[in-house]
Amino acid sequence: MASQSQSSKLPLMGADPKSKLAAVTAAIDAALAQPEPERIESVKKVLSQLCSQKADIFEPHFLATTPDRYARRLMHRDPAGRYTLVVAVWAPGQATQLHDHGGLWCVEGVFQGRLRVTSFDILEERGDIVQFKAEDSVIVTEGEVGTLIPPNEYHITENAQRDGVTVTLHVYGGELTSCCGYHPQTGGYRREPLELPYTE
Repeated sequence: MASQSQSSKLPLMGADPKSKLAAVTAAIDAALAQPEPERIESVKKVLSQLCSQKADIFEPHFLATTPDRYARRLMHRDPAGRYTLVVAVWAPGQATQLHDHGGLWCVEGVFQGRLRVTSFDILEERGDIVQFKAEDSVIVTEGEVGTLIPPNEYHITENAQRDGVTVTLHVYGGELTSCCGYHPQTGGYRREPLELPYTE
């Protein structure tokens, strides 16, 4: 994920979380109304402003960790189905498995803490057995934002902090409730369906 800075500010000061969230979604709506290829870059700028301003748009329950896996909570679903805004909360040691994004683009940013993203390229596919090559592993820090755009969508994400919680924001080009996970085995990785439920 590449970092992106932006000097202009979203109008979020002095508002309650619901009003701040409404301002953010209005800015994303405006970004997605632009023609390609500007729209995803415009969404990236909105998320960059939000993360760099440290603007609190969260109701308290959105930031709670869960013991068994990272928490994943839906903040906004576009009525037209163009995107969803999701917050993920990572306790120390929590990570995803190797997975894709089901063909959806994603803009993701670090609101709090640090995240490690390891990207993979497919070398060969034989049915449901896939051979991958790890391309790079980067540490993404607070305020940094990047994109995952198919076919460059295979990755592992994990909390890069030994102590402390990491909070990330994700704008998906649709609703990501399932994708493919890749389980290591002899000869490569087995592709299997992966459900992505929201945390209560």
